Amino acid sequence: RNSPELKQEDTPDTGDGLLDFIAVAIGPDTTVYAGAYYEGLVELLTTGQVSVIDERNSSLRTHLSDPSRVRIGGLAYDEDDNLWVANNGADEALSVREPDGTWHSFDVSRCGRDAFFELVVHNGNVFVIDNLGGVLAFNPGEDFADTSDDQCRRFESSDNLPAVDVRSIMIDRDGVLWIGTTNGIARLPCTADPFDEFCVANRPTSE
Repeated sequence: RNSPELKQEDTPDTGDGLLDFIAVAIGPDTTVYAGAYYEGLVELLTTGQVSVIDERNSSLRTHLSDPSRVRIGGLAYDEDDNLWVANNGADEALSVREPDGTWHSFDVSRCGRDAFFELVVHNGNVFVIDNLGGVLAFNPGEDFADTSDDQCRRFESSDNLPAVDVRSIMIDRDGVLWIGTTNGIARLPCTADPFDEFCVANRPTSE
């Protein structure tokens, strides 16, 4: 099968152009989403149609300090085929697109900041790197539209991370979240319930 090819001339005019693609996610229908650090999210259909998704047609927001930019820091699908988006620097820095195209955004400022990069999802829980320190865990509850049951938590040095400068995260086959920091590796085995007070990271040791 031929994959759709994204060319600058194929995309709508967004002012300064689409730059710095740093995240890609492929949907169950093989639709490709590419996140740009400048100008938002690009949708590439298998038909070859290319569309730009930004603050005009979704819940994505512009950067608080740079209102001309919609910055995407990470993309990932959950088990229900919802597309999660780390909307770097926005006032509601997590967004989700349901399979029917409905968008929702979430304010997680009480638990983390807004410099979000690299996102993974496991058992309905979203994990995202906070570039200003640690890893944020978020759960939207039963209903995306109802924020009253949202949960969030930030993991940092007090939760046994070797450093708060986190560079990479990944979920393994057993559901363990591996966290790469500037001072070593940690793993979070309690991803099914990261909001439990006893859920902390541990550090692998050599034998």
